Amino acid sequence: MYNEERNEKNYFFRNLIVKILLVLLFIFLLMWLFPIPNLSPFYDKIFTQNINDMTDAAKSYFTVERLPKNEDETKKLTLKEMIDNKMIIEFTDSDGKKCDTTKSYVEVTKKNGEYIYKTNLSCSKQEDYVIEYFGCYDVCKDNSCEVDNKPDDNKTSNETKKITEYQFYKVVATKYIDKYLCKEGYTLSGNKCIKTSQIKSEVDANIKCLDGYTYNSTSKKCEKIVSESEDAKLQCPSGYVYASSMNKCIKGTSNTVDATLTYKCTTGTLVGTKCVINATSEVDATKVYSCKNGTLSGTKCVINTTSEVDATKVYSCKNGTLSGTKCIVSGSYETDASRHYYCNVGTLRGTKCVYEEKVEVPEECSYTRWVCSNKEYDRPKSNSSTKTFTRRLLDIKGTVYTYEECNRQYKCTGGGTTTETKEVSAEVEYRCTTGTLRGTKCLVSSSDEVNADVTYKCTTGTLRGTKCVLDKNSEVNADVTYKCTTGTLKGTKCVINTTKEVDATKGYSCQVGKLNGTKCDITSVDVTDSVYYCEVGTLNGNKCVITTTDKKDPTYYCDSDYTIAGKKCYKTTSTSDVIESEIVYKTKTEKVYKWSTSEKLEGWTRTGKTRTTNVSITSKR
Repeated sequence: MYNEERNEKNYFFRNLIVKILLVLLFIFLLMWLFPIPNLSPFYDKIFTQNINDMTDAAKSYFTVERLPKNEDETKKLTLKEMIDNKMIIEFTDSDGKKCDTTKSYVEVTKKNGEYIYKTNLSCSKQEDYVIEYFGCYDVCKDNSCEVDNKPDDNKTSNETKKITEYQFYKVVATKYIDKYLCKEGYTLSGNKCIKTSQIKSEVDANIKCLDGYTYNSTSKKCEKIVSESEDAKLQCPSGYVYASSMNKCIKGTSNTVDATLTYKCTTGTLVGTKCVINATSEVDATKVYSCKNGTLSGTKCVINTTSEVDATKVYSCKNGTLSGTKCIVSGSYETDASRHYYCNVGTLRGTKCVYEEKVEVPEECSYTRWVCSNKEYDRPKSNSSTKTFTRRLLDIKGTVYTYEECNRQYKCTGGGTTTETKEVSAEVEYRCTTGTLRGTKCLVSSSDEVNADVTYKCTTGTLRGTKCVLDKNSEVNADVTYKCTTGTLKGTKCVINTTKEVDATKGYSCQVGKLNGTKCDITSVDVTDSVYYCEVGTLNGNKCVITTTDKKDPTYYCDSDYTIAGKKCYKTTSTSDVIESEIVYKTKTEKVYKWSTSEKLEGWTRTGKTRTTNVSITSKR
């Protein structure tokens, strides 16, 4: 059983191989009996047809106005120009390669009152040309052409042939462009439709900070880190006291350290290690009376006219001690910093920045009426109706279709731009005339001198600003000054000083322990270093570093082609959309004449006129 199945399989495969070999043999036999046909005549026919297409295109292009006017004048039309003007499509050869659009051309030459057409086609594997002759009546639209039948002695052609030509005519319909139309929203420019629109673009303004400042995108501020340092304070651990003589913190027993030495005076003033004793005596200074305004009369100034005199300046200090016109600060204190307003954009008015901005005004349009007109087409159009346009068929004459077309007209008002005045809050900047700016406060330290507050007062007259107004016939106290012939003026007294120095008394004291002469006896001594600490800032060695951030508003600016408004930059650009217009054609009929050597032409009618002309053949085909 198994052998029978195996024999059947072997028989099947042998039979399949034999059939495949027979099919292959049959294919080879067909290829031998019927070889691939020669396609050269087919491609030659296409090449010739391409030449004829170029000639026909040239005939339609070279109208009477475009033909050569003078004898022996030549005009040329290349294949490229034909393709660019949509007169013909591109040619390809048998290999699919495009023909040369520059070397391929049609030349028209005027010779002996006739027109000679030379059509040359150049492709990658083939190049050839043909020549055709046309009389004046072959191209003219009327009977105005004249043929010179006189022999020309100056002709250089190799052959002259006399032929008889017959005149034919036919009525043709010529389609021409009547006008160009644009769809709604577009404007006709030449044969194109153009629509111009405005595009407003907005970008964030550029940011600029002062030198030394860096922009912080989180706080939206320009920031600079400002660091100051001051001496740290000394502190001893709990249970210890500071011994200045040792510059240590100490506690305990059984030790001797130098006592603290001080100097004091029972009489006089301590200056270093000396007591300066001043012997002072006082005598009355001499009074001197004078008048800035009016006439001195004893101790009075008589004023005869109304006048103004400077009011007396009075100086005072809110903080510190008055010294002349200055306030000497002891310790540190804070005062409010002064506010200053400024504008990045616009003009400052109080606490606001006023600027002008151009805004778009929307255009409002409404429908008014229908406007209708009749139009002719060379092919049928569909009757249609929309909200703004309708079309219906009126008449058909031959190939001319007349339609009534109506457009809905509408009127628009408004549009363009207008200028609006807008306000934004001014930027705030804090300044200090004295001290260091910290946020919105000015920190004034003991090393600073600030100007004292100034007020004005009048002993006589009425205060007006910084002046005292004195009425007519009034009396005021004369100005009193004092002078000393000996000593130094102090108020109304002359102080006479005598000075002597004596040694100051030494005094010893102990911060820790018991005084023993110039020494301090300390039991159970434990010595350690003092510790520095900061009430404000960060400890760095024996200094306290105080770091603050000075914040300022950035300056906003735009590129040259943008306009700034607040923190934004704006510009308006114009774009133009150009599309092809709709061409409206009209058709006219006219009678066309043609001369031919043939007695019959299909589609043409004989007029009965004949002529005999001489044809000069100057080109080799």
